[in-house]
Amino acid sequence: MNVLNGTDFEFSDVTDLYRDNAEVKEIITGDQQVYRGALGRMDIPLNGDDPISNTFIRFDKDVVINDVAGDLLFSVEELTQNIARLDPALAGLDNGVPVDRDDWKGLYINTLCITSVSQDNHPADAECIAAGALYGAASIFERLLAQQPLKGGGRLH
Repeated sequence: MNVLNGTDFEFSDVTDLYRDNAEVKEIITGDQQVYRGALGRMDIPLNGDDPISNTFIRFDKDVVINDVAGDLLFSVEELTQNIARLDPALAGLDNGVPVDRDDWKGLYINTLCITSVSQDNHPADAECIAAGALYGAASIFERLLAQQPLKGGGRLH
């Protein structure tokens, strides 16, 4: 009997579920050969890094101002001029301070709502208010429903 949780489950029960290291290595090697064979049939060079892993690693990197501007369909100049209107977590972007990708994922919808408030095609008001509420910024979006002009005479689009 397992004294930690009172079950009849023992540590040996766990080790019995898993294969030994040599067998796991053999399975992984076989899987890698299938994958590398598929890449080779597509004429993808096999002497470098794995392109799928590289794409994931690149995507998981912190975002910089160029990334955020591109995601919002802004020029870097437009974003820089109006960064103070966005969530404070983005404030360092114009000074070269990156934002963690997972943080940006959480801030994106609220930022999109703020930057597209004057467009006909923007997220639903309820979604924007909900996204703002998650990050303590619902009142920002609600105030922007009555949109003020941007610096330079334009409007957030």
